[in-house]
Amino acid sequence: MHGIVLLQLPGHTTNRLQPLDVSFFKPMEFYFSQGIETFLRSNPGNTVTQYNMTGLLSDAYAKTASISNIMGGFKRTGIWPVGRTVFSDADFIAASALLENDSETAREDLGAIKPRETTIEPEDEATERPVKSNSTELNNNCNSTDLNTSIEEIYPLPENKGNAKKRKLSQPAVILSSTPYKDELESKRIQRQNSIKKVKKNLGLSSTSLFEARDDQSSTSKSDVVNAQIEYDTTEWYCHICEENIIEDMVKCMKCEKWAHTSCAGTKKQIKKYVCENCK
Repeated sequence: MHGIVLLQLPGHTTNRLQPLDVSFFKPMEFYFSQGIETFLRSNPGNTVTQYNMTGLLSDAYAKTASISNIMGGFKRTGIWPVGRTVFSDADFIAASALLENDSETAREDLGAIKPRETTIEPEDEATERPVKSNSTELNNNCNSTDLNTSIEEIYPLPENKGNAKKRKLSQPAVILSSTPYKDELESKRIQRQNSIKKVKKNLGLSSTSLFEARDDQSSTSKSDVVNAQIEYDTTEWYCHICEENIIEDMVKCMKCEKWAHTSCAGTKKQIKKYVCENCK
């Protein structure tokens, strides 16, 4: 649309694919840390206060915010000019190592190792009776089956049990200005509008039991059940983080005044001052 193409990058890859992270934020963080170290060495005994932050940040920003750095960021990430060879095989080693299954190989290697049998022969018949040693007892107790046990069976890796609550799935790289993506957003919007419904709940309102202890006799209690109807709008529980209408505790951002589930925001419902990540 109008020659503008919006590209969303997959998560946890912006340090290599995002031009601003490569050419701006990372160098500015380096120059800012360097400025703090220089300030502390030049002013021994002093600490960096809020009055020094502006000067230190402005120096780091002036060294980083240049046209050549911005253009270099697009080139190093292979966006423009298009570079299909900017990333080597070494950049994918960390991800490929997680996909390899070395457990079977480790078990085969351990199974190939056999305990060496050692025998002690007397040098002379007139020698004294050999004393039993602990090493021979250990060799007799050990067998080949013990060596076939892998480390994963003895100390398994921790598993992520996950969260039972429904959360927004991570999106891969997608062109945001394309027609399928816009159609998907439109269908979600229509689905949220149609999710307004009325829910009926039966509330049991029972009167308290009255007990009278008189001559070891007690009277029975009577209860009346009243059916009540409650109507609510599911959109009132909409969370702008997970984009779901789930009924649970929510908090409101002080700046943008948007609501979010406490589990999504990572806070407690008792918090008085909450600011979302978009407003920080």
